[in-house]
Amino acid sequence: MGNCRYSLYSHDGESISLINSYDIWADVVLNAAGLNFPSVKDDIYIVDHYALEGDDDVFVVKPSQSIKSTGHRRQCYLDDLYLTPINLLEIGELAEVLPIPESNLVLASLGDAKPVLDELLHQGEDKQLNAQFCDMAAMRYSPITRFLEPNNDVCLQLYLKGRIVAIASFSRYVEDHRFPFSKHEISYELALHTVFVKPEYRNIGLATSLSKAIIAIAKHDMKKVQKVLSVGNLRLSPWFSAIALSAGGEAICDQISEAFVEANEDVFDELEEKGLKVTYQEPVICVESLV
Repeated sequence: MGNCRYSLYSHDGESISLINSYDIWADVVLNAAGLNFPSVKDDIYIVDHYALEGDDDVFVVKPSQSIKSTGHRRQCYLDDLYLTPINLLEIGELAEVLPIPESNLVLASLGDAKPVLDELLHQGEDKQLNAQFCDMAAMRYSPITRFLEPNNDVCLQLYLKGRIVAIASFSRYVEDHRFPFSKHEISYELALHTVFVKPEYRNIGLATSLSKAIIAIAKHDMKKVQKVLSVGNLRLSPWFSAIALSAGGEAICDQISEAFVEANEDVFDELEEKGLKVTYQEPVICVESLV
């Protein structure tokens, strides 16, 4: 996008993809008109990144090539509606939940963690476990428009004596306010992928500790998002989604689901006590078992 004022996006109902960016309105209109709509299944939108406060900033391009405002207006406070980058998350508090003092917890993007995942995969011969890793990116469909960036996908890596012994991977999303499912609320979603502990290190609380670390990050996210939304009197709609592939996975999903609900209540209580105008919203829990 760079410093261009206008961007042309396609929207598949769940996420947006940038087509191109332009400096001049006439250019974006001409390029939108040049799209072959019979072959375009996604909706097409134009976003004005430099619209003034209160002005229309999102426009839908109709198959008739007419352009109409969606009714979304620029609200400067929503510029702060983003998640804390992975490298700025406080890892000290997360390490405190670990049951083994000499262990080392590393927080990284899921993309950067691929070599570590490959190493963990090839340490054992359990094909069923390997298959679980292959399904790690599986997620339930969500009606919210996920704002996609590298900071969404997180991998917690637990090391002991320099060797990887456990991982937890998950994604965190804040709904793109330009394409809201509801004009009265913005969703935050925590999508669990995998919590895996090497067999010889199980039953000592590592999976539970990693689950607590995930919730700590989600709680930080919800507090940050809720503070921003309180400025415009918007509600936070929390979501937790996961697919359980084993009996152990079901137990972990149940554990995180309960903790997610409690974290949402804690955030609401804390911000309300500080005098912020917040509205409590019951979390949406979407857990599917394939066991």
